[in-house]
This record gives sequence, structure tokens and C-alpha cells, in this order.
Amino acid sequence: IQQTRFFDRDGKPLKVYTLRAFKVQDGRPVATESEMSTVASGHKTVITLQDIDTKTPQSPGDFTPDALPRG
Repeated sequence: IQQTRFFDRDGKPLKVYTLRAFKVQDGRPVATESEMSTVASGHKTVITLQDIDTKTPQSPGDFTPDALPRG
């Protein structure tokens, strides 16, 4: 398990990102389960990835706000 801790401008704990599990797929480490928790409220969001495609090429444009789907 690896963690990254985030602090506010006053140095108080804000959020904690925890990498819970990963696997190596096609020679690349891939996070398969991660968690982001808010220190003050204790709220947690868990992301679990099961079917990961590492072979489809992606362009830098895939990672812009305009590329996000709108509902």
C-alpha cells in the first residue's frame, strides 16, 4: 500500500490518496484499486478497475476538459 497525503495552505491534513492494489499489465504498472478520503469528514471514494485496455493509442487531446463527456 502506498499513500499520498494532501495538506491545506496552513499545513493541516486535507485528503489522503491510497493505492490499495495494482498489477503489471503489458509491462506497465496499473492501479486496480485506489481510494481518496477526506480527513475532516471521513468520506471515502473507492475506484476499482477491472477491464483495462493498455493497447489502444491515446492522444494528448483525450486528456482535456473538452474531451470529458457531458450529461
